[in-house]
Amino acid sequence: MDVDTEKPDIHLLSTEAGIDENGRTLTIRWSATDRNLVARPVTLFYADNPDGVWMPFAMNLENTGHYVWRMSPGMPSRVLVRISATDRVGNLGQDQSMMAAPIDGSTPTVTIKDIKRNGVIVPVGSR
Repeated sequence: MDVDTEKPDIHLLSTEAGIDENGRTLTIRWSATDRNLVARPVTLFYADNPDGVWMPFAMNLENTGHYVWRMSPGMPSRVLVRISATDRVGNLGQDQSMMAAPIDGSTPTVTIKDIKRNGVIVPVGSR
């Protein structure tokens, strides 16, 4: 008889902020392995600091290795991400980001100060 006492091996690989037509996004990539993973083993959490309250934002995900979080308005401008995976006997593996992912939803603006005769564009504040 084989007794499973090993927690799933899970690694948060990256977080990437973005913006789509609906607002701010955060793409999370991970790897999770275990011989006894449940069908939907992954849960994602966020916190605005390492000692903060970890709030789930996506639960019972398939182990696809990625998830795009479409963030609601009012979210902090920087978040930490934690990921957990559970196997069939309840062993829990987890990993989390060490640095908060910046989630800047602002749209950059540029003002053209001058266009020189040779076609060089000079942005405001440049010489």
